[in-house]
Amino acid sequence: MGQDGSPKVLDLGQLPKRIHQGITVVALPASPNDPADLPRTDSLEAIDKIVKGYDYLLAHSPHAADTIARIKASGPIWILYSPGFPRPNTHHDDATTFATLNPALVVRKDGGKSFPVLLGYHLIQWPTAELAWILGHELVGHGLQHLQDRLAKTRLHDLECEAFLHQERVSQELGLWKNGEVMVKVRRQMEEKWCLPFRHYMIKNDKNSMKLWDVREMNIPELLKIFNKYFFLSHQTRDPRQQT
Repeated sequence: MGQDGSPKVLDLGQLPKRIHQGITVVALPASPNDPADLPRTDSLEAIDKIVKGYDYLLAHSPHAADTIARIKASGPIWILYSPGFPRPNTHHDDATTFATLNPALVVRKDGGKSFPVLLGYHLIQWPTAELAWILGHELVGHGLQHLQDRLAKTRLHDLECEAFLHQERVSQELGLWKNGEVMVKVRRQMEEKWCLPFRHYMIKNDKNSMKLWDVREMNIPELLKIFNKYFFLSHQTRDPRQQT
């Protein structure tokens, strides 16, 4: 296992799995190094919860359904449950890792794309709609970036900002309650951390556009249009190997 609880080398072997609507859901085994006090979820129960979350996402978010259909046409989607992910010491008050899309987890022999999402003990306890919401961040936000070959060429802040914008659109389509503690924290992270460079760009180039942020239900298609201009301008003159 890596320091965050993610598997370094993934051998699916005969692990519990289910093929469902064109994706493969796999339950990875616990590691002897996992903390003993982590909550445990049975493998088959975890798979069932993930399938329900995925189905809920497709049924209630047209944006997610359309984007995921494009992704599946490019490569297989895997959703992997790891009972030791993430490690408790990787949690921070302002940035908790609930899930991650990591193409290196499942590598195709033909060199084509794969879209593996890893989630763990924390997220598997969430209600179906909220689990779907996080899958939207990974599959719609980061999945689209991987589809467009931008994961390794983009600054971390911009990767996360764009993914959070897509996740916000998913949350609107899912009709999630915006006043919950997690929702408020995520909105604050998006505005005050991950999208801060993008917001600075908007202030510098069109202060009036900042009104798009000052509403409960942001106009995400319009914000993404502006983000695309910002992304092009901020990345065309920089070394793609740089990260922030």
